[in-house]
Amino acid sequence: MVDEEPVEFQVAVPYGHIAGKVWRAGAPCAVLCLHGWQDNAGTFDHLAPLLPRHLCLVAADFPGHGYSSHRPRGVSDSFVEYLVSIDQLVQHFGWSQVVIMGHSMGGAAGMLYAGARPSLVHSLVLLDALKPIHVEPAKLPARTAAALDAVAQIERKLSGPKPSYTHEELLQRAMKSHEMSVGELLQSCSEFILCEVDGSHHVHLVAPERVSPHIASFLAQDKIPHNNIGNGGKSDDDASIVSKILRNNFCHTARL
Repeated sequence: MVDEEPVEFQVAVPYGHIAGKVWRAGAPCAVLCLHGWQDNAGTFDHLAPLLPRHLCLVAADFPGHGYSSHRPRGVSDSFVEYLVSIDQLVQHFGWSQVVIMGHSMGGAAGMLYAGARPSLVHSLVLLDALKPIHVEPAKLPARTAAALDAVAQIERKLSGPKPSYTHEELLQRAMKSHEMSVGELLQSCSEFILCEVDGSHHVHLVAPERVSPHIASFLAQDKIPHNNIGNGGKSDDDASIVSKILRNNFCHTARL
């Protein structure tokens, strides 16, 4: 029996719970839906009803977002912590394989999780997603030290007066942080599927009918596994991990 109406859930974690909602709980193919920064599971409310009936859509609120508990004070809000949350959800639902659909920051977290758990993630659907930053091994120590300094700086800022910026300053900061584009990713992946539609960063929410046909085609029932299909016990070496992450990707980017 497939439940068409979303059902809310909570998954217990050490600091409280992860909240979310499920569409079509009886459907055979699991899709974990990950929202963007300062968003919540509701970002998929308009898109979910337009997707095929064989997809069980599980949208979760990341910690500190939506109805999920906040992490304890002093715990850094890092991508590693997001991967832990994804892993907790996968273990809770008992998935042997899953499709991840992520918007913005959720897409970046999904890509990183696919790299860490390549046998668990069958495909990625990326909606105007951020691209994880990669660092050359030789530069990693300096990058780590800079990250530690940044955390200390943020803690000092949180305990003092809040900074303020003009509109132009905020615009320049945002543009600088988005210098790397999807073009770089396309150059390094010959099998990356890119679909462009008219709309803004949240086109999947305000005009889901522009996005849903592309996702439905990519996640056709004969292209993705049921929940109980794993990798058959095959191991993954470094080369196969990379190819597996990039083999079945869907990327929707919106023209601003």
